[in-house]
Amino acid sequence: MLYLKTLSSSTPAKVVIEMLPDGTKTVRLADNIETVESEEETAIQYDEVVFDLPEDRDDSVESITANFEAWWDFGQQETEEITLEQRVSDLEEALLSLLEG
Repeated sequence: MLYLKTLSSSTPAKVVIEMLPDGTKTVRLADNIETVESEEETAIQYDEVVFDLPEDRDDSVESITANFEAWWDFGQQETEEITLEQRVSDLEEALLSLLEG
């Protein structure tokens, strides 16, 4: 799960569900949307959380919008951080399986 302060040139949808090629559904929630003006440009600033929809759920944009606060809280939860050692170990295993394959 990811929490971002985002700047954009366009106003975001409050709830977006994206289907990834592997079948995973990624949810993007935008809140605290406001226009920010500077001498150079006008931009839209907002808070955003991004997370994968749990596999056992098949929620729609409408159902997530209806329960926005609960999903916002869910999206802000900390996920288990993968350590550098775990990442290196996973890469080593992948390389070994390719060499053996």
